[in-house]
Amino acid sequence: MKMGSKILTVAIVAMFCATAFAVVAEENDAADKTTYHIYIQLNDNTINAKPIEMWLDSYDASAQSKEGFFAALKAGLDKAKITYDIADSGWISKIGDYATHGEWGSTSYYGFSVYYADGKVWKTTSGDYNEGTTLSVVFDKYLTDEEYKALSDADKAKYEYNAFGYASLLPSVSTTAWESSSNMGMFLIIGAIVVVVLIVAVFLYTKKQKAQA
Repeated sequence: MKMGSKILTVAIVAMFCATAFAVVAEENDAADKTTYHIYIQLNDNTINAKPIEMWLDSYDASAQSKEGFFAALKAGLDKAKITYDIADSGWISKIGDYATHGEWGSTSYYGFSVYYADGKVWKTTSGDYNEGTTLSVVFDKYLTDEEYKALSDADKAKYEYNAFGYASLLPSVSTTAWESSSNMGMFLIIGAIVVVVLIVAVFLYTKKQKAQA
């Protein structure tokens, strides 16, 4: 086997080894953490503000708990440079330009709802906020019983109706949509490894060719 072929073979083997190491390292690292994935969906037709729909950066907490969720939410908002007003009790009154307003139980009430991923569906959290680690914070108009019942079946499916006689808007994304952004980060890491290995291989091959000239 020629030297150039040997170098290329070594480079390819190194590339696959590095890629496999990156995948295994990420899997092992994830196994030791409680990672939160939080989606925010904020909209208010009564104010002049652009709707916000995004996954916040993932957050690794020591355990699944109410404190872990709010630590993850605050860290994600800080990273996204979005201001907020969240009390120690966990009550969310403001995120960015979106603040609770209107009379509760009326046709003008806008407020926050927090959902957790229960399998493939979103469900309203309890006051403990510890049902899961994939959650969503939605700010939008609450519908009264009359408003909700006036919707078509297709539009009703976009809301969660509860025993208190109102309906809150559900997240518009799937409960697993965060995986695509997470996988993209992994692909970028692997891609960077591949590029570096190939650059080194080309450099060594070129250097060898010049030495033989």
